[in-house]
Amino acid sequence: MNVFWQELKFYRRSVAIWIVALGSVATLFMSEYGPVSAQVDSFRQIVSHYPKALLAAINFRFEIFYSIYGFFGYILTFIWLAGSIQAMNLGVSIVSKEVTAKTADFLLSKPTSRAHLLSEKFAAAFCLIVITNVFFTATSLIAAKLLSSTGFSIKLFILLAMSLFFIQLFFLVLGFLFGAVLPKVKSVIAVSLPTVFVFFVISSFGGFLDKPQLYYLTPFKYFDPVYIFQHGNYEYKYLLWLAVFVAVWLIISYTIFTKKDIKQ
Repeated sequence: MNVFWQELKFYRRSVAIWIVALGSVATLFMSEYGPVSAQVDSFRQIVSHYPKALLAAINFRFEIFYSIYGFFGYILTFIWLAGSIQAMNLGVSIVSKEVTAKTADFLLSKPTSRAHLLSEKFAAAFCLIVITNVFFTATSLIAAKLLSSTGFSIKLFILLAMSLFFIQLFFLVLGFLFGAVLPKVKSVIAVSLPTVFVFFVISSFGGFLDKPQLYYLTPFKYFDPVYIFQHGNYEYKYLLWLAVFVAVWLIISYTIFTKKDIKQ
C-alpha cells in the first residue's frame, strides 16, 4: 500500500485547501439565509419577474427556496461546480502525473502489476473525496444549525449535502479515464475546467429548454432538491445511470492503462 499512502501524503495540502474553500463558501452563503427568509414576500416579488427558463437554468426552485433545504439546494449548484473541478483535477492528475514528472519508468519497474498500481491510486483518490465530503457535510450542517431559526430534518439536509460526493465521484472517474487515455497531460486544469463546464452548460440548457432527456447526460441534474425534499431520497434512475457511467469508465481506464505504451 506504499503508493496509496504516498498519494494521500502528496495531495493532503491540496485537499485541505479545497475543504476550507468549499466549507467557507457554504458558510458564507448560508449566512444570507436569515435576511432572505425574513423578507420572503419582497424577495418573491423580485424573483417572480425573472423568466422561468432562466430560473430553471440556474436550478432555482420556488417550491422550497424559502426553506433551509431549498436555500441550501440553490447554494449547492455552485458548490457542485467547484467540487467537480476538484474531483476532475484529482482524477486526471493522479494518473497522468507520473508521465509528466518523468517517474513512470521508476514506478512501473516495481514488482507490481499496472492494475494493482492503478487500484491503489484510485483508492487514494476515492479516500480524498470521501474526506472532503465528510468535512463539507459536517461544516454545512453546523452552519445550518447555527444560522437557521427553525428546526429542520438532519436526514434531508445530509442527503442534500452528500449529493456533492456522487457528483465528485462522476468527475473523479471521468478524470481517471482522461488520465489513462491521454498520452501526456501538460496542464490538468486545461483538461478539467472545460470538461466540467461542458456538463454544466448541458445542465443549464436542459433546464432552459425544458428537455428532461438531457438530464441523463449531466450529473448536475441528478439530485433535485425538490425531489429529495418531497421523497426523502434520491432518484434511483439517476443513481443507476451514474453507476453505469462510473463502472464503464473504470473498465475502460483499466483496459487502456494496462496496455498503453508509457512514453516519457
